[in-house]
Order: sequence, then C-alpha cells, then structure tokens
Amino acid sequence: MNKRSKTAVWLPIVATLLFCVLAILSGRLQKQEAIGNVVSEQMTFPNGTDVSLSAGGAYGMVESEGPGFNLPAGKYRIHWVAENDGDALLHILCDNGTAIEPSAVVLPAAQGEGEFELTLPESCENVQLKFEFAAGESLSIEDIRIYLPAYADDEFTLVFFALALSVLWALYATGRMKPDDACILLAIGIAVLIASGPALKETLNIGHDTEWHLARIENLASGLREGQFPVRLGGDSYNGYGALTSVFYPDYALYPFALMRLCGASLAYVGNMLLISLNIGAAAGMYAAAKRMFGGGRAAAAASTLYVLAAYRLTDVYARFAVGEALAMVFLPLFIAALWDCVAGDKNRWKALALSAAAIFLSHMITTLLCALMALLLCLMNARRILREKRLANLLKAAGLCLLLVLFHLAPMLMYIREGLGASDLMRDVSYSSIRPAELLSSNGRFAVQIGLPLMLGAALAAEAVCKRGKIGEKERAALTLVLGGAAAALAATSFFPWSYAVALTGGLVNYIQFPWRLLALTAALLALAAAYPIAGMQGEHQKLAVVLALALSVAAVQPQLQAYVEEDGMACGVGISPHLTNVEYLIPDSYPTRTGNREYAASEGVSVTNETKRGSTVTADVDAKQDGTLLLPLFGYDGYRAQVDGQNVEVALNQAQNNRLEIHLSAGTRGTLRVRFAGKAWWRLTDAVSLLTLIGLFMERRKERKKHV
Repeated sequence: MNKRSKTAVWLPIVATLLFCVLAILSGRLQKQEAIGNVVSEQMTFPNGTDVSLSAGGAYGMVESEGPGFNLPAGKYRIHWVAENDGDALLHILCDNGTAIEPSAVVLPAAQGEGEFELTLPESCENVQLKFEFAAGESLSIEDIRIYLPAYADDEFTLVFFALALSVLWALYATGRMKPDDACILLAIGIAVLIASGPALKETLNIGHDTEWHLARIENLASGLREGQFPVRLGGDSYNGYGALTSVFYPDYALYPFALMRLCGASLAYVGNMLLISLNIGAAAGMYAAAKRMFGGGRAAAAASTLYVLAAYRLTDVYARFAVGEALAMVFLPLFIAALWDCVAGDKNRWKALALSAAAIFLSHMITTLLCALMALLLCLMNARRILREKRLANLLKAAGLCLLLVLFHLAPMLMYIREGLGASDLMRDVSYSSIRPAELLSSNGRFAVQIGLPLMLGAALAAEAVCKRGKIGEKERAALTLVLGGAAAALAATSFFPWSYAVALTGGLVNYIQFPWRLLALTAALLALAAAYPIAGMQGEHQKLAVVLALALSVAAVQPQLQAYVEEDGMACGVGISPHLTNVEYLIPDSYPTRTGNREYAASEGVSVTNETKRGSTVTADVDAKQDGTLLLPLFGYDGYRAQVDGQNVEVALNQAQNNRLEIHLSAGTRGTLRVRFAGKAWWRLTDAVSLLTLIGLFMERRKERKKHV
C-alpha cells in the first residue's frame, strides 16, 4: 500500500476519533436524571407532609412508609421546596448503616426552596427521607427531587460506534474484507442485532441472577478502586463486609465493564453492554469453530446465526441473566473444535484446546465440569485411536498448559477451600429438577428450555448429508458425533435420564450441576456446529440461500421469546442495586451478612478510635491505645488483610465470637493512623507470574509461527 492510500485509510478514522474526543470534552453527552417528585411519586407519607400546630399537629418526625431507593456510591444533588415558618430538618437515612454526608440538613424558615449536595461513600440500601417539624407554626413539604450523578452512557455509545465503523472501514479500504466477507458479516450482524434487541433500551431486564452478577461488577470496581489487581476481594457486597466472590467465581471477562463503571457509565447501561457483548462473542466463537471444522465462511455464518439465536442461549442471557454460563458458551464451540482436532484431527492443536479450556474455566465452573465430562467420554470412545496415533501425550500437554494458565486463579481458590470456604450450600438434588421430554420440543414463555426447531432441522440435515455421502470420512465422523452428542446431552437433561442413580453413584457430587437442563448449553453448541456440515457441501448459490433461511427460521422461532424480553420493564439508568446480596455464598463458615446497621468500630477498653472512614474493603482511622487492646472492624476476617499504623504492621485476627469480623490487635502506646486493606498473600504473586509468563510465551511462539509462514 503506498503512502497516499495509507492516508486515505487513516484520515477518516482519525477524524472520527477526534470528533468523539471533542464531543466528550464538550460535556454535552453527559446525562443527569432526577428522581422526583419524591414526596408525591416515590414515597408514602400516611399522614401527609403538612403539619400545623393549629390543626392539632405536634413537633416531631414526619414518618414515611414504603420502599426507598438503592443508590450507588457517588455525589447527588437534592432540591427541596417547602413552606415553613420555623427551621425544619430533613434527615437522610438508609438501612445498611452507610455514613451518609450530611445525614441531616436544616430547611431554613421562610426560604421556600434550596439545594444541597449529598455524598454516599458506599452503596446505600433503602434510602429514606424523613422530615422533622422542629419549630414554628407549620411545615409543608411540597417537592423533593434527587438528582443522580451524571453518567456517561451516551459517550460510551459514541465511542463504540466510532470504533466499529473505524474497524469496518479499515478492513474495506485495505481490501481485507471482500464482498463475500461483507455478506457473511451482514448476516451475522443482523442475527446479533436481533438477539440484542432486549438490551437496546435504557432499562435493564431483571432476570434470575441479575443482582448477583451486577454485584460482581460492583465488587470488581470496588477492588480496582482500592488498588487491587487482580481483584480477589470486593468491598461492595454483604453490606460492605467484603466478599471473596472473585476468588470462587472467575470474573476476568468483567474487567472492561468494571472499568466502564469507574469511568461513569450507569449500572443499567453496563449490564446491557455486557449482554450485547455475550451475543457478539457467541456469534464470533461459533463462526470460528464451524469454519475450522468444516470450512466455508457461509456455512460457518449459518451455524453462527443458529447459535446466537438458539432459544436456550437467549434464556441464559435474558431470563436467567446467567452471565457465567453465557460467557462459557462463547468459548464452548472453540473448545469442541479443538477437542475434536486433538482426538481425531490435527493433534498438534493441543495449545488451542488448552486456551479454550482455560477460557471456560475462567468463565464458569459448572460448565467446566460438563466440558471435562464431555472430553472424558470422547476420549474413551476414541481410546484405541488416541493410543495408536500417539495422541495421549498432546492431550496431557493440553491439560498441563491449561493448569499453568489458570494457576493464578486456582491457587487462591484452593487455599480458601482448605480454610473451609466454598459453595456447598448451592448444591441441589438434580433428580428433582430435570425437565419433561416434551419441553425439549416446545416451551412457552420467556424461560425456554428447548432445543428449538432451527437446531433440530440443522441436525437432521447433517445426519441426512452423512447418510447420502456413503463413505464416512473425518468430516462425516465429526458431524455424526456432533449430532449424537447433542441428542445425548438433550436426553440427559430430561427425566428419561436416571439422575437418582447418578446422585447415588457419585455420592451427591453430581448435584453441583444444580439443574440438568444446563446440558442444553452443550446441545446448542454441538447441533449448531453440526448444521455447518451439510451447508459446507452445497454449491455457492445454495449456500447463500441456506444462510438466509437459517437466519429467517431462527428469528421466526425465537421472536415471541424476544418480544417478551423487549416488553419488560427493568432497572433504570442511574440507580443501583442493594449492597446486600440475596445469595449467601463463599462466606466464612457460621457467618451471616449484616443487612442493617452494625457498622460500628468496637474498641476495647483503653483504645480510642476517631475519624473512621471506610471505602469498600479499605478502612482508615486514627487510633490511640493507652493499653493493650483490640479494635473490631465492619469487615469479615478473610485471610489476606494487612493492617498498618503509620506504616508499621500490626496484628490482624479473625474474631469468631463477633460474626467472624476482622479484629485489629494494638499494643499499648500505639498511636497514629491505622490503614487496613486487603493485600492477599505474597506467594500469590508467584502463581500470577507463572500464568502471565505462560500466556506471554504462547503469544511469542504464535508470532514466530506466523513469521515462518509469511
């Protein structure tokens, strides 16, 4: 490419990005919503907000009823309008004991209206406004409006569009995207756009696990704000007492969304962008896997369309908001393709198998167990071939490489499991939660646990194509294995499968799966991959028609399901979630989350504490110990906290008698500024380095291989 053509390519991209920068710097894209009128529209005052001594009223609180607001940390403006001939008080309260600043404001007599700034250092649950009639003859509260912090949702939307357009333009202008590639991209893009319809609105749908996964993002943002990397413990959940969610539930794919929160995006917007990203990722993962297994971009595009619009996958994304499982489904097709290569195809692709397995492990533990079971069964079925063609060594190398890649996450998790933490309380008897076989064929409503007509037709066409072929080659064996595997996974999700015997044989370990219908994630991936086989064998024009039919049939099949999601009301931009998780998981044994108050700093006799501040899992305070004593903090005493007074380490301990809270031991004469933060273990840095160096080594080796082929 000559210099002039390079200028023609990059000039529009630079101009677009410059426009984005100028638009953001102007501040015109910032939004600030208001909650109001709080008095008449949000909160209930049984006796009204008008109080008069002449009408029999008395000095005291004007009480409110009904739910308040869950508000994230930040700065808010409150505008009030009132008629009062004596000073009155406005109290701002919350249920979880966050130190609201200010917690009370004077409404001066005869001022009429005013405004003040409210600071919430941490997330607040059930924020309530209460008025105190304290002086004068009468008080009438007419209007209270809470202006939420300005959020940058439109700025992010502009940047995302600019980046997408820039990439497309660069591919087109440099000739890397041919007309046929553009048609393929268009078909997949339409499928992703339709699948993302419920997320293209200003509210976020509330699914089964929405609060849980939004809390993971908030916890991650809290840890990053406090200087942790990688984040292991966040200080937003369980009323700020800290949660090791990141240790037991991998959230590395959520870092971009936590950074969006730190850069001013609203929680609802971040949630919607997460869902859209899951759809894009699923489409891309299936396209790459199908093209690898059967060749042909159009066949892979059809498989991608079937997968991204599969009924069960949409249930995962919207009805369940099962972010971990939906994220694992992004990498599941890549894992299946690499596993087949290592067992029956190109055995040198063991690195791809290790990478895809590691990605699934770092997405969702239960899907990891299912993939391990699938890999074991496939290897047993092909045991003779594996031994005859000396494939076992490469499979073992893939397992070892995967272990090195995930060691940085596995090591802390195993440490805490050894200390008694875990999620054994999440186990459910799978023999009682299987679905009826008829549900595989037709499920009504938004919660669809079905195979879906498009995938079944694709599997049928694949089986027919194999039969017509007569001679069974490697691709035919792959297609038939995919069809049979998908059918077996679907059957195992139903009551036909003897789950009660499986529970007995495994001593209950199989109950970690929780719901047998999770196996439909494997069904969707296996059958969508199989559908690429018959299309890959068609002529060019027939392939185009197959892609269009796959898209049309998939859309028609899930349209009622998507329509139900689109019509739902959800969480509005600018508001938050409760800082108290509904799921009690990964806690120190015999702990209980403190939902209301109980955030005091309990010092023993002879120890004084002042100027306490808490930001997530980090606490600072001025301490003065006249004698040996202790200070109890509003944090759970997870192993890994570090405490210092003016830079000098002091002892930390777990106080089992006080709900497993973190206890600081201070010797007589200790005086200064105490800082407590979660630092983890020093040896974790070694496991972090091992995983990082392994990943860098793979990247460097891949670059060398590419240079050899140039």
